[in-house]
Amino acid sequence: MTGTRLDKLWQAVMADPEAERPWLDFYEGLATARLHLALDAAAGARVRPTLLALADGPAALAFDGEDRFAAAIGRPTEHAVLTGAELAGLLAGQGVALALNPGAGGGCETVLAPDTLAWVAQHFGAPAAADETRAARIGPPAAPEPALLDALARRLADFGGAVAEAWLVDLSPGQGAAELALVIRPGPAGEALAGEIAAALTRAGQIATARPFAVAPAAEGARLLAAARCHGIGIAG
Repeated sequence: MTGTRLDKLWQAVMADPEAERPWLDFYEGLATARLHLALDAAAGARVRPTLLALADGPAALAFDGEDRFAAAIGRPTEHAVLTGAELAGLLAGQGVALALNPGAGGGCETVLAPDTLAWVAQHFGAPAAADETRAARIGPPAAPEPALLDALARRLADFGGAVAEAWLVDLSPGQGAAELALVIRPGPAGEALAGEIAAALTRAGQIATARPFAVAPAAEGARLLAAARCHGIGIAG
């Protein structure tokens, strides 16, 4: 089977389990990965996750690829496809762990405890979005952290040509303190995925900086994009 992005991130974690950065990268990758969650049919039209009985308690069963799901389950079964952040939000507070890719054999195979899922849901849940209609002033970002610039550049590289350009700016809403905002113009390949791209970049930025951070997709000709080109820092993936 073809290796996945989570496989590579997990390999980095295993190479240095005590380092913080590989773990943060892995959790960010997990939050944006599309996971295939095994489901049991319940009464009526409702469904519930298939649960494994582990020594430390029940665990839901999910895979980061359809081929892995099919190989492990080995029979037709109901399933749902959702992001890791969405799944963590569903399981948080229920005392249910997540068995990720059981039987993957050399890939990203692990069990994430309930408190880990709660942390992922808290830090990588539904992101805030920068709203052009509330932007009163756009200026150059004040001393952005190198870790933030690096995280955004690496995440943009993952999207390739789906993001045509990206500019980091200080955005001052009509009221309140300034926040960092990444203004992006999706390329032709990324227009249909603009929401997902913005969510992934928002999560990457929020984990890399303590300052308020948001992402604003903008089309060619938008005033927000024109101001970002004048005042922002260009981020290349």
